Amino acid sequence: MNWKLFVILSILVAGGGAGYYYNSRHADAGTAGFVQEVTAKVLLDRIKAENSPLVLVNFWASWCEPCKIEFPHIMEVRAKYLNKGLKVIFVSIDDVQDRLAAENFLRAQKVDFSTYYKGNTPLKFITEIYPNWTGAVPTTLLIGADQKIVDAWEGDTSLEEFEARVQRHLKGS
Repeated sequence: MNWKLFVILSILVAGGGAGYYYNSRHADAGTAGFVQEVTAKVLLDRIKAENSPLVLVNFWASWCEPCKIEFPHIMEVRAKYLNKGLKVIFVSIDDVQDRLAAENFLRAQKVDFSTYYKGNTPLKFITEIYPNWTGAVPTTLLIGADQKIVDAWEGDTSLEEFEARVQRHLKGS
């Protein structure tokens, strides 16, 4: 009797573990393409394709508390300045095994546009875009219509500071 119970419990535990393992590494069908693995070239091509007077690129991580605090500020600034040409691109520096955590956070923040994550790409791809990057997150770049960085900073930022920086550079466009 104990042997049968052991077998049943073993099967249940193994099945649950396999399901967790699979789900933690694969997006569900409704989010296919929602979070895409990124390289410097992919990101630079996306910035160019936005054809925008100002693109805000935010490097963040699902485990970064300051990133989570400032995230709603970015979403609010995006909503406020979208009609004036502001585009936002989020790039999670999470590894492959943390993709689900990043996707869940993005869903909770009601992000409804394609975003990126580091995945297997070495972190040096960020310095190919922003050579002064120290490795800190959050890091935010504002990129002008000519695809050149017009402003950049590391560390969490208040809503007021995001707005001031975005307004300053949108006026110059």
